[in-house]
Amino acid sequence: MAKKKKVQEVKPIEKFDVKDWEAAYNTLNEKFDKLKNKMRKAMNCISQAQNYLSEAVI
Repeated sequence: MAKKKKVQEVKPIEKFDVKDWEAAYNTLNEKFDKLKNKMRKAMNCISQAQNYLSEAVI
């Protein structure tokens, strides 16, 4: 039988005042941009590995 994983506790989301919406938006945008860059780098690594493997097979 497969082991059941413990469910992680959900932390409440911080509430922002309306005046803080712009700061919150900018923070999320920065985090999203960093994540996109990491994904782009990961995709580049994967394609390089695929190229390397395809050359190794030939």
